[in-house]
Amino acid sequence: EKEDDNIFGMVDAVVAGNRKQAFKLMADQRKIGEDDTYLFSMITRQFRILVQLRDLFERKDNMTSEVLARELGLHTFVVKKSLPVVKKYPLSKLKNIYEQLLQIDIKTKTGQGGQSILLDLFVGRS
Repeated sequence: EKEDDNIFGMVDAVVAGNRKQAFKLMADQRKIGEDDTYLFSMITRQFRILVQLRDLFERKDNMTSEVLARELGLHTFVVKKSLPVVKKYPLSKLKNIYEQLLQIDIKTKTGQGGQSILLDLFVGRS
């Protein structure tokens, strides 16, 4: 359970732009044996959720977190936790971040860079 808390804490730190905390928690995750593919997938998952939430939030005003969760096929807890964050980001910014993550994925899979260094660069720029 503690490891799960740390991965979600790491993702939250990345999303919040808290580089120092994100790097510390990433190092902790790597130390316990989590690979960069898992870290990358969890960060990407969170930004995908934020993009979807922000898009729906802008198109359909005044939806409850329960309705948003149902529309997106997510757990209500995930939506409730993400709503305060999503309100801080314009959709264009979230799409830009998601595009950066796509480029990391492409570079990793085509041998243009190691996932570890690309992930560290992403966190350092966020």
